[in-house]
Amino acid sequence: MERYGLTRDQLYHYVKWHKVPKVQVGRYLKISKKELDALLAPPVL
Repeated sequence: MERYGLTRDQLYHYVKWHKVPKVQVGRYLKISKKELDALLAPPVL
């Protein structure tokens, strides 16, 4: 959340809306870092 400057709810929204791969491990949700980096990377002009 700190890395992207997003709240937890905003981050979960992006994960759900863009279907980023995730895995539930106990009470934690592990999100694919590679996919999230690609999604939130600045646009290339």
